[in-house]
Amino acid sequence: MELPLWNEKRYVPYKLATLVGVLAEQGFSPEVTLAGTGLSVASLANPETRTSVRQYITTCENALRLPIDPETPFRVGSRIPLSAYGAYGFALVCSPT
Repeated sequence: MELPLWNEKRYVPYKLATLVGVLAEQGFSPEVTLAGTGLSVASLANPETRTSVRQYITTCENALRLPIDPETPFRVGSRIPLSAYGAYGFALVCSPT
């Protein structure tokens, strides 16, 4: 399996959209969260949008610079269904340990 390049846009932005939404609930503007990614709030809602690993990492780094609630990672994770992770998500659901 070939790994994606750092800037290769392969991924739909559901994880980014979830993070942006959770941070918006805490009062942080999406523009601050998405700074340096080249993405807009509108692009996160566009089904044609694809994102790269670099854009995801940049968004996470932006979030880490903010005085976020310590429960933020858990809130983000709880809003992303395991089915979004494909076979890995299926294995998580099926595995007892």
